[in-house]
Amino acid sequence: MKLSIWVTKTCNMACSYCYEEGLIREDTGVCEIDYIEKTIEFINTMCYKTASKKIFIKFFGGEPLIKFPFIKKFVEIANEKIDDKITPFYSITTNGTLMTDDMLIWLKKNNVECALSIDGDEEIYSINRRYKNRSSAWRDVDDLIPRLFDASLKLSARVTYNSKTVSKLSSSCEYLINRGFTVLKVVPDYFDSEWSDKSLEILEGQLREIDKIRNIRKNAYINLDDDELFIGRRGCAGGYSMFSIDLGGNVYPCTYVMDDKQFLLGNIENVSEIEPRYTDGTSLNREDCVGCRYFKCCKSASCLYGNYKMTGYLNKTNSFFCGYRKILYRINEEKL
Repeated sequence: MKLSIWVTKTCNMACSYCYEEGLIREDTGVCEIDYIEKTIEFINTMCYKTASKKIFIKFFGGEPLIKFPFIKKFVEIANEKIDDKITPFYSITTNGTLMTDDMLIWLKKNNVECALSIDGDEEIYSINRRYKNRSSAWRDVDDLIPRLFDASLKLSARVTYNSKTVSKLSSSCEYLINRGFTVLKVVPDYFDSEWSDKSLEILEGQLREIDKIRNIRKNAYINLDDDELFIGRRGCAGGYSMFSIDLGGNVYPCTYVMDDKQFLLGNIENVSEIEPRYTDGTSLNREDCVGCRYFKCCKSASCLYGNYKMTGYLNKTNSFFCGYRKILYRINEEKL
């Protein structure tokens, strides 16, 4: 089972591509011990109902390190109270600017996987990733990188690209591998309104270059979300084996629909009333996709809440997502 815990809505940065842009970023006060214990009750109950033996817990934000004391407390209590039959795994995605040496020591000791949001070198990074005063955070992140490796963390680079940075995507991956990262999670900004046929053409060229890098740099794993491309897809695990919980204890099937009450599954105050339910996509009429050769295996049939975030409909995706996935299929079909 996968669980994202929204530890804070607050962030010390104002990245131009943040899909939370425009949301109210004020945290509500909660009784932390009660919240943690109720969340653990939710974990134990849902894992039992879905026969899950593993729980992957991601601390989500905002910038999660703003609430580092809460994260420490959560892990301490969870390790004690999560059922012995369930193995917990922890991760955090962070901009890194608040990271201290004490935090690094604790993350290592508690085996917390750390994904650093870093899009490339200083030029590429500074296009989208800035502090609220609009200054670049590059110097702080650049100084952090060797400390991360010295701490021997489970580490990955989360690389987000958009129409402004796509032309340097392959060189950004090369740069990060040369800096020492061996795991790159490369994700497009699906919500960038500036994607065009021309930038999709550029993206295809960049993804082909990355495919070459994969063949040469065998020590590095570049995740383009192109594994298991050709399996059949029938719906979303959100609400069954994937959940997100906000600061108020409200439970949602996906981070994409947090705060949208029509998708609210319940609250951790009443765990017994929450029943896991698979979000079946087979009954949805994906009329815009009819006739596409990838109809049965396209991620638009499974990432239903992503569809909703992009278009307002569970059964419709935007033109960029469609074009991007077709590029991945074309490149991988050529290898068959």
